[in-house]
Amino acid sequence: MKRFIRKQLVNIIFVLVLVLFTVFALLDVFVIPKKYVVISGEEPTFAFSFATRDPDEPENSTPGGTVAPVTGSPERTAGGSPEVTAVPATASPNASTEEPRSTDVPVTHPAGPDNATVSPPATTRPASPSAAPTPTRMPTQEPTEIATAEPTPQPDLFTDGEEIFDENSYKNANINIKITLYREKNTDVHVAEVQLRTAEYFRTAFAKNTFGRNIKEHTSAIARANGAVFAINGDYYGARNSGYVIRNGVLYRDSSAGRDAMVLYYDGSVRIVREGTVAAKDLLNDGAWQTFTFGPGLISGGSVIVDEDDEVKAHLDSNPRTCIAMIEPLHYLIAVSDGRTSRNAGLTLYELANFMKSLGASEAYNMDGGGSSTMVFMDRVINQPTSQGTTIGERGVSDIVYFK
Repeated sequence: MKRFIRKQLVNIIFVLVLVLFTVFALLDVFVIPKKYVVISGEEPTFAFSFATRDPDEPENSTPGGTVAPVTGSPERTAGGSPEVTAVPATASPNASTEEPRSTDVPVTHPAGPDNATVSPPATTRPASPSAAPTPTRMPTQEPTEIATAEPTPQPDLFTDGEEIFDENSYKNANINIKITLYREKNTDVHVAEVQLRTAEYFRTAFAKNTFGRNIKEHTSAIARANGAVFAINGDYYGARNSGYVIRNGVLYRDSSAGRDAMVLYYDGSVRIVREGTVAAKDLLNDGAWQTFTFGPGLISGGSVIVDEDDEVKAHLDSNPRTCIAMIEPLHYLIAVSDGRTSRNAGLTLYELANFMKSLGASEAYNMDGGGSSTMVFMDRVINQPTSQGTTIGERGVSDIVYFK
Protein backbone atom coordinates (compact mmCIF):
# COMPACT_ATOMS: atom_id res chain seq x y z
CA MET A 1 0.00 0.00 0.00
CA LYS A 2 2.79 2.37 0.89
CA ARG A 3 4.55 1.56 -2.36
CA PHE A 4 1.40 2.43 -4.32
CA ILE A 5 1.00 5.79 -2.52
CA ARG A 6 4.69 6.67 -3.15
CA LYS A 7 4.29 5.89 -6.83
CA GLN A 8 1.22 8.10 -7.12
CA LEU A 9 3.04 11.01 -5.42
CA VAL A 10 5.87 10.76 -7.95
CA ASN A 11 3.36 10.86 -10.82
CA ILE A 12 1.61 13.89 -9.31
CA ILE A 13 4.90 15.77 -8.87
CA PHE A 14 5.88 15.01 -12.47
CA VAL A 15 2.53 16.30 -13.74
CA LEU A 16 2.88 19.50 -11.65
CA VAL A 17 6.36 20.17 -13.01
CA LEU A 18 5.12 19.64 -16.56
CA VAL A 19 2.18 22.00 -15.97
CA LEU A 20 4.46 24.71 -14.44
CA PHE A 21 6.91 24.50 -17.34
CA THR A 22 4.03 24.81 -19.84
CA VAL A 23 2.61 27.86 -17.99
CA PHE A 24 6.08 29.54 -17.88
CA ALA A 25 6.57 29.00 -21.61
CA LEU A 26 3.15 30.45 -22.40
CA LEU A 27 3.84 33.49 -20.22
CA ASP A 28 7.19 34.05 -21.95
CA VAL A 29 5.62 34.06 -25.39
CA PHE A 30 2.39 35.97 -24.81
CA VAL A 31 2.78 37.99 -21.60
CA ILE A 32 6.37 39.04 -20.93
CA PRO A 33 7.10 42.12 -23.15
CA LYS A 34 9.85 41.90 -25.76
CA LYS A 35 12.52 44.50 -26.59
CA TYR A 36 12.33 45.77 -30.17
CA VAL A 37 13.35 48.66 -32.40
CA VAL A 38 11.79 49.99 -35.57
CA ILE A 39 13.90 51.35 -38.44
CA SER A 40 12.12 53.69 -40.83
CA GLY A 41 10.38 51.76 -43.58
CA GLU A 42 11.17 48.29 -42.13
CA GLU A 43 9.39 45.63 -40.10
CA PRO A 44 10.24 45.57 -36.38
CA THR A 45 13.33 43.58 -35.55
CA PHE A 46 13.05 41.77 -32.21
CA ALA A 47 15.74 41.13 -29.69
CA PHE A 48 14.80 38.62 -27.04
CA SER A 49 15.97 39.36 -23.54
CA PHE A 50 15.44 37.53 -20.32
CA ALA A 51 16.01 40.68 -18.28
CA THR A 52 13.02 41.58 -16.10
CA ARG A 53 11.44 45.05 -16.14
CA ASP A 54 10.30 47.03 -13.17
CA PRO A 55 6.50 47.27 -13.46
CA ASP A 56 6.70 50.97 -12.49
CA GLU A 57 8.94 51.80 -15.48
CA PRO A 58 7.44 52.94 -18.80
CA GLU A 59 7.26 50.12 -21.29
CA ASN A 60 9.95 51.59 -23.57
CA SER A 61 12.46 52.42 -20.83
CA THR A 62 15.74 50.57 -20.39
CA PRO A 63 15.36 47.78 -17.80
CA GLY A 64 17.81 47.32 -15.01
CA GLY A 65 20.68 45.12 -16.11
CA THR A 66 22.54 44.86 -19.37
CA VAL A 67 21.10 45.43 -22.81
CA ALA A 68 22.27 43.57 -25.87
CA PRO A 69 22.78 45.68 -29.02
CA VAL A 70 20.56 44.89 -31.98
CA THR A 71 21.76 44.93 -35.56
CA GLY A 72 19.17 46.75 -37.62
CA SER A 73 18.08 45.97 -41.12
CA PRO A 74 19.65 47.92 -43.99
CA GLU A 75 18.98 51.67 -43.70
CA ARG A 76 17.71 53.43 -46.82
CA THR A 77 19.85 56.38 -47.92
CA ALA A 78 18.58 59.43 -49.77
CA GLY A 79 19.67 57.95 -53.06
CA GLY A 80 18.31 54.50 -52.36
CA SER A 81 21.61 52.74 -51.66
CA PRO A 82 21.37 50.45 -48.65
CA GLU A 83 23.79 50.95 -45.79
CA VAL A 84 24.00 48.70 -42.75
CA THR A 85 24.20 50.32 -39.37
CA ALA A 86 24.21 49.14 -35.80
CA VAL A 87 21.38 50.56 -33.67
CA PRO A 88 21.45 50.30 -29.85
CA ALA A 89 18.70 48.17 -28.28
CA THR A 90 17.57 51.24 -26.32
CA ALA A 91 16.32 52.97 -29.46
CA SER A 92 12.75 54.18 -29.32
CA PRO A 93 10.04 52.51 -31.43
CA ASN A 94 9.53 55.99 -32.89
CA ALA A 95 13.08 56.07 -34.29
CA SER A 96 11.70 56.71 -37.77
CA THR A 97 11.12 60.36 -36.82
CA GLU A 98 14.67 60.97 -35.54
CA GLU A 99 17.55 62.63 -37.45
CA PRO A 100 19.51 60.05 -39.46
CA ARG A 101 22.99 59.32 -38.18
CA SER A 102 26.03 59.34 -40.42
CA THR A 103 27.18 55.84 -41.26
CA ASP A 104 30.18 56.82 -43.37
CA VAL A 105 32.72 56.05 -40.68
CA PRO A 106 32.19 53.55 -37.85
CA VAL A 107 32.63 55.17 -34.45
CA THR A 108 33.12 53.40 -31.14
CA HIS A 109 31.34 55.12 -28.29
CA PRO A 110 32.14 54.55 -24.62
CA ALA A 111 29.73 52.57 -22.45
CA GLY A 112 27.51 54.54 -20.09
CA PRO A 113 26.55 53.73 -16.49
CA ASP A 114 26.02 50.04 -15.76
CA ASN A 115 27.60 49.25 -19.14
CA ALA A 116 24.53 50.56 -20.97
CA THR A 117 25.29 51.62 -24.55
CA VAL A 118 25.42 55.43 -24.96
CA SER A 119 24.23 56.85 -28.27
CA PRO A 120 25.98 60.02 -29.58
CA PRO A 121 23.81 63.04 -30.41
CA ALA A 122 22.31 63.03 -33.86
CA THR A 123 24.13 65.19 -36.42
CA THR A 124 22.77 66.71 -39.60
CA ARG A 125 24.70 65.97 -42.77
CA PRO A 126 24.06 66.27 -46.50
CA ALA A 127 22.25 63.40 -48.16
CA SER A 128 24.47 60.50 -49.08
CA PRO A 129 25.37 60.16 -52.76
CA SER A 130 23.26 57.79 -54.77
CA ALA A 131 26.14 55.39 -55.18
CA ALA A 132 28.66 54.94 -52.39
CA PRO A 133 32.24 54.40 -53.59
CA THR A 134 33.51 50.85 -53.35
CA PRO A 135 36.51 50.52 -51.03
CA THR A 136 39.65 49.33 -52.76
CA ARG A 137 42.14 47.21 -50.87
CA MET A 138 45.66 48.49 -51.39
CA PRO A 139 48.17 45.80 -52.35
CA THR A 140 50.45 44.72 -49.56
CA GLN A 141 53.98 46.00 -50.09
CA GLU A 142 57.15 44.81 -48.55
CA PRO A 143 58.80 47.50 -46.43
CA THR A 144 61.64 49.23 -48.23
CA GLU A 145 64.72 50.07 -46.28
CA ILE A 146 65.64 53.70 -46.84
CA ALA A 147 69.23 54.67 -46.40
CA THR A 148 69.60 57.38 -43.78
CA ALA A 149 71.52 60.30 -45.24
CA GLU A 150 73.43 62.69 -43.10
CA PRO A 151 71.66 66.10 -43.13
CA THR A 152 73.42 68.79 -45.08
CA PRO A 153 74.73 71.29 -42.55
CA GLN A 154 73.27 74.76 -43.05
CA PRO A 155 75.73 77.55 -42.34
CA ASP A 156 74.75 79.68 -39.38
CA LEU A 157 73.90 83.29 -40.10
CA PHE A 158 76.46 84.51 -37.56
CA THR A 159 79.42 82.92 -35.81
CA ASP A 160 80.19 82.42 -32.14
CA GLY A 161 82.79 85.16 -32.34
CA GLU A 162 85.36 84.13 -34.91
CA GLU A 163 85.69 85.77 -38.34
CA ILE A 164 85.01 83.70 -41.46
CA PHE A 165 85.67 85.30 -44.84
CA ASP A 166 86.81 84.91 -48.42
CA GLU A 167 87.13 87.35 -51.31
CA ASN A 168 83.35 87.78 -51.63
CA SER A 169 81.91 87.13 -48.17
CA TYR A 170 82.42 87.79 -44.50
CA LYS A 171 80.68 86.96 -41.25
CA ASN A 172 81.32 87.29 -37.56
CA ALA A 173 79.15 87.27 -34.44
CA ASN A 174 77.08 90.25 -35.60
CA ILE A 175 77.23 90.72 -39.38
CA ASN A 176 76.94 88.55 -42.48
CA ILE A 177 77.93 89.96 -45.88
CA LYS A 178 77.89 88.33 -49.29
CA ILE A 179 78.84 90.29 -52.43
CA THR A 180 77.57 89.40 -55.91
CA LEU A 181 78.51 91.05 -59.21
CA TYR A 182 75.58 91.52 -61.62
CA ARG A 183 75.55 92.72 -65.21
CA GLU A 184 72.57 95.01 -65.73
CA LYS A 185 71.91 97.31 -68.71
CA ASN A 186 75.49 96.94 -69.94
CA THR A 187 76.73 97.91 -66.48
CA ASP A 188 78.55 96.17 -63.64
CA VAL A 189 76.51 96.33 -60.43
CA HIS A 190 78.11 95.14 -57.19
CA VAL A 191 75.45 94.12 -54.67
CA ALA A 192 76.20 93.26 -51.06
CA GLU A 193 73.55 91.30 -49.17
CA VAL A 194 73.97 92.33 -45.53
CA GLN A 195 72.29 90.74 -42.52
CA LEU A 196 72.81 92.12 -39.03
CA ARG A 197 72.15 90.88 -35.54
CA THR A 198 70.96 94.36 -34.48
CA ALA A 199 70.71 97.76 -36.20
CA GLU A 200 73.59 99.20 -34.15
CA TYR A 201 75.96 97.41 -36.55
CA PHE A 202 74.64 99.59 -39.40
CA ARG A 203 77.15 102.39 -38.81
CA THR A 204 78.22 105.70 -40.28
CA ALA A 205 81.39 107.79 -40.02
CA PHE A 206 82.45 111.32 -40.99
CA ALA A 207 85.57 112.25 -42.95
CA LYS A 208 88.38 112.97 -40.51
CA ASN A 209 85.91 112.01 -37.77
CA THR A 210 84.48 115.55 -37.93
CA PHE A 211 81.01 116.88 -38.76
CA GLY A 212 81.14 119.99 -40.97
CA ARG A 213 81.04 121.54 -44.42
CA ASN A 214 83.51 120.46 -47.13
CA ILE A 215 85.48 118.05 -44.95
CA LYS A 216 86.40 115.22 -47.28
CA GLU A 217 88.36 111.98 -47.51
CA HIS A 218 88.30 108.97 -49.77
CA THR A 219 85.77 106.30 -48.83
CA SER A 220 88.59 103.76 -48.39
CA ALA A 221 90.47 106.06 -46.02
CA ILE A 222 87.46 106.68 -43.78
CA ALA A 223 86.72 102.93 -43.80
CA ARG A 224 90.30 102.11 -42.80
CA ALA A 225 90.27 104.67 -39.98
CA ASN A 226 87.16 103.02 -38.54
CA GLY A 227 88.22 99.40 -39.01
CA ALA A 228 85.40 98.74 -41.49
CA VAL A 229 85.06 95.34 -43.15
CA PHE A 230 82.68 96.79 -45.74
CA ALA A 231 81.88 100.41 -46.66
CA ILE A 232 80.19 102.60 -49.25
CA ASN A 233 80.06 106.36 -49.72
CA GLY A 234 77.29 108.20 -47.85
CA ASP A 235 75.00 111.05 -48.87
CA TYR A 236 77.69 113.79 -49.04
CA TYR A 237 75.86 115.81 -46.38
CA GLY A 238 78.85 118.22 -46.19
CA ALA A 239 78.15 119.68 -49.65
CA ARG A 240 74.87 121.25 -48.38
CA ASN A 241 73.73 123.52 -45.59
CA SER A 242 70.39 121.78 -45.05
CA GLY A 243 68.96 118.30 -44.79
CA TYR A 244 68.40 116.13 -41.71
CA VAL A 245 71.53 114.52 -40.30
CA ILE A 246 71.07 111.84 -37.61
CA ARG A 247 74.06 109.57 -37.35
CA ASN A 248 74.54 106.67 -34.93
CA GLY A 249 71.59 107.98 -32.88
CA VAL A 250 72.85 111.60 -32.64
CA LEU A 251 71.05 114.56 -34.23
CA TYR A 252 73.56 116.87 -35.97
CA ARG A 253 71.32 118.92 -38.24
CA ASP A 254 67.57 119.48 -38.20
CA SER A 255 67.04 121.97 -41.04
CA SER A 256 64.85 120.69 -43.84
CA ALA A 257 65.90 120.58 -47.47
CA GLY A 258 62.46 119.44 -48.59
CA ARG A 259 63.95 116.23 -49.98
CA ASP A 260 63.11 112.57 -49.61
CA ALA A 261 64.96 111.29 -46.56
CA MET A 262 65.75 107.70 -45.65
CA VAL A 263 65.27 106.81 -41.99
CA LEU A 264 66.81 103.68 -40.45
CA TYR A 265 65.32 102.85 -37.05
CA TYR A 266 66.75 101.00 -34.06
CA ASP A 267 64.60 97.98 -34.90
CA GLY A 268 66.31 97.71 -38.28
CA SER A 269 63.35 98.91 -40.34
CA VAL A 270 63.65 101.51 -43.11
CA ARG A 271 61.17 104.24 -44.03
CA ILE A 272 61.27 106.98 -46.65
CA VAL A 273 59.82 110.29 -45.45
CA ARG A 274 59.57 113.78 -46.83
CA GLU A 275 61.57 116.36 -44.90
CA GLY A 276 59.34 119.08 -43.50
CA THR A 277 56.36 116.75 -43.05
CA VAL A 278 57.97 115.44 -39.87
CA ALA A 279 60.59 117.12 -37.70
CA ALA A 280 64.04 115.61 -37.25
CA LYS A 281 63.59 115.65 -33.44
CA ASP A 282 60.38 113.65 -33.81
CA LEU A 283 62.20 111.09 -35.94
CA LEU A 284 64.88 110.85 -33.27
CA ASN A 285 62.26 110.41 -30.55
CA ASP A 286 60.58 107.72 -32.66
CA GLY A 287 63.79 105.68 -32.70
CA ALA A 288 65.76 106.92 -35.73
CA TRP A 289 69.30 105.53 -35.74
CA GLN A 290 70.47 106.97 -39.09
CA THR A 291 69.04 109.42 -41.61
CA PHE A 292 70.27 110.23 -45.12
CA THR A 293 69.26 113.12 -47.34
CA PHE A 294 70.14 112.86 -51.00
CA GLY A 295 67.44 110.90 -52.78
CA PRO A 296 65.16 110.43 -54.29
CA GLY A 297 63.42 107.43 -52.77
CA LEU A 298 63.30 104.56 -55.28
CA ILE A 299 60.99 101.98 -53.73
CA SER A 300 58.45 102.34 -50.93
CA GLY A 301 56.18 99.58 -49.67
CA GLY A 302 57.40 97.33 -52.47
CA SER A 303 56.42 99.77 -55.25
CA VAL A 304 58.73 101.77 -57.49
CA ILE A 305 58.16 105.47 -56.76
CA VAL A 306 60.32 107.09 -59.46
CA ASP A 307 59.09 107.66 -62.99
CA GLU A 308 61.11 108.29 -66.13
CA ASP A 309 58.67 110.97 -67.23
CA ASP A 310 58.91 113.24 -64.19
CA GLU A 311 62.62 113.03 -63.32
CA VAL A 312 64.89 115.95 -63.99
CA LYS A 313 67.44 115.63 -66.78
CA ALA A 314 70.31 114.83 -64.44
CA HIS A 315 68.41 111.88 -63.05
CA LEU A 316 67.57 110.54 -66.48
CA ASP A 317 71.26 110.31 -67.39
CA SER A 318 72.97 106.97 -66.94
CA ASN A 319 75.49 107.33 -64.15
CA PRO A 320 77.34 105.43 -61.46
CA ARG A 321 74.88 104.89 -58.60
CA THR A 322 74.91 104.01 -54.91
CA CYS A 323 71.78 102.56 -53.33
CA ILE A 324 70.68 101.27 -49.93
CA ALA A 325 67.69 98.91 -49.88
CA MET A 326 65.87 96.80 -47.33
CA ILE A 327 64.38 93.37 -47.89
CA GLU A 328 63.13 93.19 -44.32
CA PRO A 329 64.36 94.70 -41.03
CA LEU A 330 68.05 93.81 -40.45
CA HIS A 331 68.29 92.37 -43.98
CA TYR A 332 69.64 94.82 -46.56
CA LEU A 333 70.96 95.17 -50.10
CA ILE A 334 73.77 97.67 -50.72
CA ALA A 335 74.38 98.34 -54.41
CA VAL A 336 77.02 100.29 -56.32
CA SER A 337 76.84 100.48 -60.12
CA ASP A 338 79.72 101.65 -62.27
CA GLY A 339 79.43 104.02 -65.25
CA ARG A 340 80.99 106.64 -67.44
CA THR A 341 83.42 104.18 -69.07
CA SER A 342 83.42 102.17 -72.27
CA ARG A 343 82.64 99.01 -70.31
CA ASN A 344 79.95 100.45 -68.07
CA ALA A 345 77.09 102.58 -69.35
CA GLY A 346 75.63 103.35 -65.92
CA LEU A 347 72.00 103.26 -64.81
CA THR A 348 69.12 105.70 -64.65
CA LEU A 349 67.26 105.94 -61.35
CA TYR A 350 64.28 104.16 -62.89
CA GLU A 351 66.51 101.30 -64.07
CA LEU A 352 68.16 101.11 -60.66
CA ALA A 353 64.78 101.04 -58.88
CA ASN A 354 63.46 98.19 -61.03
CA PHE A 355 66.69 96.25 -60.62
CA MET A 356 66.52 96.52 -56.82
CA LYS A 357 62.89 95.47 -56.85
CA SER A 358 63.82 92.39 -58.87
CA LEU A 359 66.20 91.44 -56.04
CA GLY A 360 63.38 91.59 -53.49
CA ALA A 361 63.76 95.09 -52.06
CA SER A 362 60.71 96.49 -50.26
CA GLU A 363 62.34 99.90 -49.64
CA ALA A 364 65.18 101.51 -51.61
CA TYR A 365 66.92 104.87 -51.53
CA ASN A 366 69.38 106.61 -53.84
CA MET A 367 72.57 107.85 -52.18
CA ASP A 368 75.22 110.18 -53.62
CA GLY A 369 76.37 108.80 -56.98
CA GLY A 370 78.51 109.73 -59.93
CA GLY A 371 82.20 109.94 -59.04
CA SER A 372 81.38 109.36 -55.36
CA SER A 373 80.02 105.82 -55.89
CA THR A 374 82.54 103.54 -54.19
CA MET A 375 82.41 100.11 -52.56
CA VAL A 376 85.20 98.93 -50.25
CA PHE A 377 85.54 95.36 -48.96
CA MET A 378 88.33 94.06 -46.75
CA ASP A 379 90.39 97.21 -47.32
CA ARG A 380 90.19 97.15 -51.12
CA VAL A 381 88.02 99.08 -53.59
CA ILE A 382 86.09 96.47 -55.58
CA ASN A 383 84.29 98.65 -58.15
CA GLN A 384 85.64 101.24 -60.61
CA PRO A 385 84.83 104.69 -59.20
CA THR A 386 85.40 107.65 -61.52
CA SER A 387 86.76 111.03 -60.61
CA GLN A 388 87.26 114.08 -62.82
CA GLY A 389 85.19 112.72 -65.66
CA THR A 390 86.10 109.18 -66.71
CA THR A 391 89.36 108.81 -64.78
CA ILE A 392 89.32 105.68 -62.61
CA GLY A 393 89.95 106.66 -59.02
CA GLU A 394 88.24 107.66 -55.78
CA ARG A 395 86.78 111.04 -55.10
CA GLY A 396 86.73 112.66 -51.67
CA VAL A 397 83.42 112.38 -49.74
CA SER A 398 82.15 113.70 -46.44
CA ASP A 399 80.79 110.45 -44.93
CA ILE A 400 80.43 106.68 -45.31
CA VAL A 401 78.14 103.80 -44.34
CA TYR A 402 80.06 100.81 -42.99
CA PHE A 403 79.92 97.47 -41.14
CA LYS A 404 82.50 95.76 -38.96
